[in-house]
Amino acid sequence: MDSRIQNKYGQENNSSVVELSEKDFDGIKLNHPDFKNKYTLLKIYAPWCGYCVRMTNEMNHLGRELPKRNIGVATINYEQNKELVSKIGSKGFPSMFIVDKSGKLHETLMGGRTLKEILVSIKFKTKELDN
Repeated sequence: MDSRIQNKYGQENNSSVVELSEKDFDGIKLNHPDFKNKYTLLKIYAPWCGYCVRMTNEMNHLGRELPKRNIGVATINYEQNKELVSKIGSKGFPSMFIVDKSGKLHETLMGGRTLKEILVSIKFKTKELDN
């Protein structure tokens, strides 16, 4: 597969981060069984985006660690899911979302792309959604 459109996550890449596609959504509501009734960090990325590529290690780390705290970690490859990304309304890369326990997406500004900044954003957004 052309590396400019290839997935960077998923089992085929020895990653705990789940690669999502159109089949994992009902419209723009996430309905993948692995993420039912839990918060999920969702990154929409383009494989050719430098910022997205630089976040790969952080996302893989979160993919291993956040499920221990009952938070899922998933991604959508723009090049393989352009129609879905358009429906969601993503306007740039990477786009980050917190998916609530019902599957609704909430775009989230991460401030930065470091592990610490991502974790602070997750904590803030999940707390906001719990209230």
